[in-house]
Amino acid sequence: MSAATDTKCVFLTYLVTYMLSSSSLPSSSSSSSSSSLSSSSSLSSSSLSSSMSLVLSLSLSRHHHQRRDCWPSLVLIIDALIFTSKIIYLIVGHLNFIQLHFQLIPSQKIRTFMDCPCGDQLLCLPLEQAKEKNASAPHVLLYEQKKTKSEIFAFILKCDGSVWSKFNWTKLTTIAIVGFYDSSLVCHAHHHGVKVVKLGNIPTSKLGDSVARSTWVKEQASDTVLKFLDGINIDFEDAVPDNSTEKLGLSLLVKETAEVFHNTIAGSQVSVDVAWKTGGVDGRYYDYKAIGKYSDMVFVMAYDEQSQIWDGPCTARPNSGIFHAAQGIQSYLKIGIPREKLVLGVPWYGYNYPCISLDSNGTCYIKPIPFRGCNCSDAAGKEYPFHFMKDTQKLYHAQYHWDKDSLTPWYNIKDDKGQVRQMRYDDERSLSYKYMYAVSSGLRGVGMWTANFLDYSDTPSAVDQQNTMWDLLP
Repeated sequence: MSAATDTKCVFLTYLVTYMLSSSSLPSSSSSSSSSSLSSSSSLSSSSLSSSMSLVLSLSLSRHHHQRRDCWPSLVLIIDALIFTSKIIYLIVGHLNFIQLHFQLIPSQKIRTFMDCPCGDQLLCLPLEQAKEKNASAPHVLLYEQKKTKSEIFAFILKCDGSVWSKFNWTKLTTIAIVGFYDSSLVCHAHHHGVKVVKLGNIPTSKLGDSVARSTWVKEQASDTVLKFLDGINIDFEDAVPDNSTEKLGLSLLVKETAEVFHNTIAGSQVSVDVAWKTGGVDGRYYDYKAIGKYSDMVFVMAYDEQSQIWDGPCTARPNSGIFHAAQGIQSYLKIGIPREKLVLGVPWYGYNYPCISLDSNGTCYIKPIPFRGCNCSDAAGKEYPFHFMKDTQKLYHAQYHWDKDSLTPWYNIKDDKGQVRQMRYDDERSLSYKYMYAVSSGLRGVGMWTANFLDYSDTPSAVDQQNTMWDLLP
């Protein structure tokens, strides 16, 4: 190795080392509220530069002491460092972007697209953002096509792919996951152009506290980003007194949630679940007009209509009478909520009521159980899924009855202990009337609690049940 070459190597070693030590990688400029997040999750530019300088110096030193021409090796090392620095730049820049854009709270782990569980990283984007990235992607085209159809909004309780893979994904437009998270489900839903939202609830005691509300909203937004979701469904169902701080706080919560989600997660969806009608059902004196104004969608839970039975004797009654459902929808239209925001929620379940006595007309008298100030409620019964109602009728060879006042079915059984029970539920026939009402009224669509409640086994009768119930949806 010549003296000139040796001098060249030493010079280049010091030159590159100096450049690395004086360079800086992208750093966070986020506010103090996210400073702890930066310190815990961001890469240190100075430590990275020092590490690369040390690696380069050691590499060149080794070549120098071995008296070889270091130029080819130096070129390779520089190329590798340039490539590495670009990768680090992208990673750190992406982390900082998430910090700034979503204002993640310090306690949350930052997730990047490097964590994307889907085979196609585009599936990890909320559907509206995926459209901005690639409008011609197959799942984006499906999503755009579904915008021209009725909303089909399904709540999903914890289940695995053996169940949710059998849903009719051609029909579905939005799913709300309740009490669990499955990244495979998110990928599957997005693949079919279906939005995935999380369920959100807040303690009543925090509604009047602006700081607590703000923290809650940021937590929900953070969780939504980390899980690659499309939005949130606010499922607050507690009693709230009229003209109270909590009533105003709930309206502000919906407003603040919509603002944060829309500003930080482009195209996100904020929906709110409401009682089957306005007017303080179950002590819920909410400002429904404000809720309708600030949210993207209002899910009217047209079920549990007997949560408070004020009139007449304490008896088993329909869970979701169509005339009550229509009355409820009209109450929301009357206060100015656009029909394009209203989703008619229907039950894929029913109630099993033990009868204290049963008269000749089939009236089942039930035990009075109070609920929020009312002496009689559907709490005397127990909820069971649709498939249980169908199987039980078949098992006991129970006579099918039709309630003309509510357009819903019912039947009686005597169980193994001799207890007479009345089963109140909805079936294909009663649900079809509700779906027709929603379509004819120009509502945004329909939804159900919950999609899990069918028989998803592989028996011929189960497959027939699945096909029938899903095909009924508009």
